[in-house]
Amino acid sequence: MSVAVGVLVAVVAWQVWMTVRVLRSDLFEREQRLWQARLIWLLPVVGAAFVFALLKDEEESARRWGALAREKPADERRG
Repeated sequence: MSVAVGVLVAVVAWQVWMTVRVLRSDLFEREQRLWQARLIWLLPVVGAAFVFALLKDEEESARRWGALAREKPADERRG
């Protein structure tokens, strides 16, 4: 029984962590964040895993585009 309680606590902790991550994210509009938070709790493990993968992909994409935006065009680098 203590293993089951431990697993349940771990799942709930992960759900809470994912909810906080989604709600604090600047990558999505408010309505999108709210729907993702609902998904996390309506489909406990599957919803959180889906949102985790989505957030990871969007964060990588944002970093990539941010790095590209900071680079100077080739003409400016020469001179």
